[in-house]
Amino acid sequence: MDFTQLEYKGHLFAREFSFADKMRFSFDMTDAACLTYIDAGSQKMISPNQTTTIDSYHTVLAKCGKYVTKINGGGENNMLSGIVFHLTPEIIREAFKGINTDFLHASLSTGSYKSLVDLGASRLIDSFVESMRPYFCSDAKVNERLLGLKLQELVNILTAEGNEEVLYILGAIRHKERFDFEEVIESNLYNNLSLEELAHLTNKSVSTFKRMFKKHFDTTPAAYFRIKKISRAAELLATSNLTIGEICWDSGFDSLSHFSSSFRKELSVSPREYRSNHTKLS
Repeated sequence: MDFTQLEYKGHLFAREFSFADKMRFSFDMTDAACLTYIDAGSQKMISPNQTTTIDSYHTVLAKCGKYVTKINGGGENNMLSGIVFHLTPEIIREAFKGINTDFLHASLSTGSYKSLVDLGASRLIDSFVESMRPYFCSDAKVNERLLGLKLQELVNILTAEGNEEVLYILGAIRHKERFDFEEVIESNLYNNLSLEELAHLTNKSVSTFKRMFKKHFDTTPAAYFRIKKISRAAELLATSNLTIGEICWDSGFDSLSHFSSSFRKELSVSPREYRSNHTKLS
């Protein structure tokens, strides 16, 4: 992994990164909202209650919390590259010193806001990112006053459309949502997460996670997830025209061979045979 970072007033503001291979990792954003811009490749971000994929030239804003990310690569030489902008109350306050920032706070008209806001593709953000490239050059002399203006520009771009979810994230950066244990499990049934990753998203140790899972579902995580994934696959085989490969990935299996063996073990037929016997397509 390679990266170059910029600081503003002693705080991390932006990090240009590149990954040379597929990988996955868990992390905790404790004090910043992060805007991730991908310019080559693709990555999946998973929060306790939400999953989104960031493709090339797309942007996602994420609030404080626990995440699992899967780097898919796919860019030139199968690399993922982009920039993450870290937005903390401190650097926003410094950049907007003397300027009223009440516009950052949305009126909370609903009780539920997203951990991840997919901003899609945006020419304004594309242009902003390109204007930031020279700041990452090793011989560039970074002027903090100019960086402050760039930070103002970024915040104004993000808030220009009055998106309540964006305004909420920026206006309450360090506010952490509490997620119900069962909600986290149901939201991640088909993400093919490990025990460690699920425990991370529920903010529990692995041993505590196992105990709570038994209490809530009266079975083991492995058995529960297997049945849920097989049930989903069976439904898709009978009611959709997706390929068996697509159903395999959509149901959270990590390979076709694992999918086929698990399906046959549970239902005594192969996925292809099940589709032939149960198809409801006209």
